[in-house]
Amino acid sequence: MNAVVLGFDVGGTGARGVIGHSGDVLAREVPLQRGPSGVDGAATAAVLASLAAGLLGVDPPPVAAVAVGCAGALDLGADLRVHVPPAMARATGAPLIVITSDMVTSFLGGLGGEPGVVLAVGTGAVAVGSDLRGEWRRVDGWGDIVGDVGGGAWIGRAGLTAALRAHDGRPGGSALLRAELLRRFAGPAALVADLHSRTDRAGTLAGFAPVVLAAAADGDPAAVRIRAQACRHLAGTAAAARPPALFPASTVLTGALLTAHGEFRDSLRAELPGELMVREASGTACDGAVRLAEAAIAGRLPAGVDRWATLHR
Repeated sequence: MNAVVLGFDVGGTGARGVIGHSGDVLAREVPLQRGPSGVDGAATAAVLASLAAGLLGVDPPPVAAVAVGCAGALDLGADLRVHVPPAMARATGAPLIVITSDMVTSFLGGLGGEPGVVLAVGTGAVAVGSDLRGEWRRVDGWGDIVGDVGGGAWIGRAGLTAALRAHDGRPGGSALLRAELLRRFAGPAALVADLHSRTDRAGTLAGFAPVVLAAAADGDPAAVRIRAQACRHLAGTAAAARPPALFPASTVLTGALLTAHGEFRDSLRAELPGELMVREASGTACDGAVRLAEAAIAGRLPAGVDRWATLHR
């Protein structure tokens, strides 16, 4: 039986995995857990082990390598790197485990291994640009407290703020978003208590983003303003990620929010500068993880990416 590779993508609201180039994606809608020191490595390892078991089945093939792209892996991933490699080695028998950021796997999957820029908009927001000759640029992806501007958590938070403005009778509020807040929570106090008690706060905030974007599509003035602000921020993020050697730069827009909300994607494209040439994605972050696993086996990681990825044997 031929050996396979496994690729995983772990985002703010869930995890997905794939065997090689099979295209059969298995998902677990389990929010990314945070602990005192960053990403909860043990919880993430348990989700990934479950996904691996589901992918491999009762008569598993040998696994040559596993690559995991996880949100927060660069800045908050110390616990991740402790727990995930041994857990995945036990679950799959793979002798090589690669841990990196979902920024890297989104880039490799979106551009199919070619140079350019990828802007990923999901729970968070981050752009990665590379000429694949050693220069890598990461822009934003700094988390929901101080960064990820224009992403799902940012949009959701802005929408909830507009809802609370309407609740208080302040200018700039949205009665429509206030009604949605009250439909989802017992009231403003319950919302605040819930946000303070959760380890997946970013996912909770991002869960309100589709409501905001749907309200914008219906013409709600506050929601339209939020969408416009998000697009301006995201366009600036993408532009800053372009390596100077790439002019124009092939650019892929990816992420659940852009896929699900066409008007949001169209508004963002209208804001992008001319030096970013938008093209369709070649693949997903899971595809990028598979590509990374195969490159690690062959000893041909893209130049410079080793500072963003760790190999565990």
